Amino acid sequence: MRAVRFARYGGPDVLEVVEVDAPHAQAGQIRVAVRAAGVNGLEWKVRAGLLQEVRPLVLPAGIGGDAAGIVDEVGDGVRDVRVGDAVFGSGQETYAEHAVLTSWAPVPPNASIVEAAGFATPFETALRVLAEAGVAAGHTVVINGASGGVGSAAVQFAVDRGATVIGVAGPHNQKYVASLGAVPTTYGPGLADRIRAVASGVDVAGSGVDVVCGVAGSGVGVGLGVAGSGVGLGVAGSGVGVGLGVAGSGVGVGLGIAGSGVDIAIDVAGSGVIAELIALTGDPARVVSIADFSAPEHGARVSTGFGRDKTPALREGARLVASGRLTLPVTAEFSLAQAGEAHAASATGHVRGRIVITVP
Repeated sequence: MRAVRFARYGGPDVLEVVEVDAPHAQAGQIRVAVRAAGVNGLEWKVRAGLLQEVRPLVLPAGIGGDAAGIVDEVGDGVRDVRVGDAVFGSGQETYAEHAVLTSWAPVPPNASIVEAAGFATPFETALRVLAEAGVAAGHTVVINGASGGVGSAAVQFAVDRGATVIGVAGPHNQKYVASLGAVPTTYGPGLADRIRAVASGVDVAGSGVDVVCGVAGSGVGVGLGVAGSGVGLGVAGSGVGVGLGVAGSGVGVGLGIAGSGVDIAIDVAGSGVIAELIALTGDPARVVSIADFSAPEHGARVSTGFGRDKTPALREGARLVASGRLTLPVTAEFSLAQAGEAHAASATGHVRGRIVITVP
């Protein structure tokens, strides 16, 4: 079969399409004839050798973790799918004509198989991050990097849970972020002031911003937390925040809120902002990264999906897609031979929705 592999670490040009033996499903696994593979930011970092110390590879190696396709082999013990079913899921070396999946779910009836190829990692990552952050109904959540795959999913999962979401994205993605159910604002200088303004506008109950999720890693999200009952006064290094509320009435107004209300910070991009996030939260135990493996050096945590059963998250995401409450659009498609171009597009950090590699 044809598959994308690389024999040395380097730029996008090290990816090449070669002929290799097709893999086979072992017990508890399935194999699919791949129709499309999702492209994730982690993959170009692996290819570039940025994760050699934490995720060493024996080269040459294949690449890719997400795929959607038609089941053509079922391993021993698998009872929930049959040959011929359309599924999406997670596995290894999915940039190929055939791939083995270890977690999967049926393609929702209202999604194409190409769209479903981009579901697995955003669904599992977004749900894991929101669960670890404790996002729940009534929270106001800042999601920094709301237009990418994980950010788009996180916005919609959070909204579905009853949270108010402020989504940080580039200027050209503001309408898109709003369409997901978030109140959009932009990156860049003055981000904290913009979040203050947005929070005072959307948070009429005075509950402030409870959770910060950093997806893009291109800036620092500031969480603004003000008590909705009684009077809260918080002094952060960047200023003073005051929240006024009528006890028990649920009525309050956030005024000149500073960064002292940051409860949790989550880094997804691994762009070297761990120290800043710790400064914002005031406690390294409240900072989690899924991409910066130096986080423990600062006392923060690293969260990964390695070794986890992703099936519950995939099924939950598929359920929301089927109900019309979640969408994750594909905005760029590449062929196997264009895998390097797909990685280059992913590495820009300005992706809206998902990038996929299609396999005819």
